[in-house]
Amino acid sequence: MMKIWSYVRVCHLFTLCEGIVLASPNTSTVATVGEQIMFCVNLQEEDNYMVELASTPDIFIAKWIVNTSVKPETIQPMYEGRVRWNTNGSLMLDNVQISDSKIYTITISLLNVDTGDTQKHVFDLSVFERITQLAANITSDCSSLNIILNCSVSSGTNITFLWRKKSIHGASDGVYNGSDLVINRSIEAEQHVYICQAKNAVSNATSDAVTPKICHKGNLLWMISIGLIPVVLIAVLFISIKAGRETRERIEPTDVFTDELIEPTYITSLNPAGMPKHSAEEYVYERQ
Repeated sequence: MMKIWSYVRVCHLFTLCEGIVLASPNTSTVATVGEQIMFCVNLQEEDNYMVELASTPDIFIAKWIVNTSVKPETIQPMYEGRVRWNTNGSLMLDNVQISDSKIYTITISLLNVDTGDTQKHVFDLSVFERITQLAANITSDCSSLNIILNCSVSSGTNITFLWRKKSIHGASDGVYNGSDLVINRSIEAEQHVYICQAKNAVSNATSDAVTPKICHKGNLLWMISIGLIPVVLIAVLFISIKAGRETRERIEPTDVFTDELIEPTYITSLNPAGMPKHSAEEYVYERQ
């Protein structure tokens, strides 16, 4: 048993290339998306053994038979091409993703020992995405007394945000947790600058300083005036329509002959002697 584990610490003497993270048994390991993980369990080269990789709770991932060479027995499809066992006694997991954040166990069983000695090593792996494109934004509306400061990122996981408030002279005045910060316009505006900081286990970032502005009265009056224009136009239009309607109702109708029948009246002129002067008749029309 002693000869199997006598070289475990040799892994710490390896010169690791950039992008390779060393994972030691019974410790927590932090990695960035895309990096390689070297799980270190060193064995003597002449030993004949079997290696099994699993994640808790007992989810099988891969198995190798190792003597003079490494023979992969079984590898789960989602790990195909990403996991391998090296004869130097290390297991490599390539291109790790956030979903690879798990507790892993590596079980080594000697095949040339009658007692069937085995040893199990536990590794706790956490994978994070780096913070990119941190930005501090101001949401300001002159109709409100409050100003909202917002801190945002393009990418990153498990991020902690905080705001640092400094006076215009550079002295630190306070620290506030959270991605959003609400301040009072009348008290805070143009009196301080604010800086957002974001961090996680693999990266950190700091925004440029932002300064909330005061809404000047002239600008406020102008905004109010612009907002009142549609109301005034609607009122004028309503008054004009109402006045026109009242004017039409006051106008008296003109004399217009109706379509009534007009009956003729016949008059006969007589001479003094009582005899008809002539047979001509005059027609006089009266309006009935």
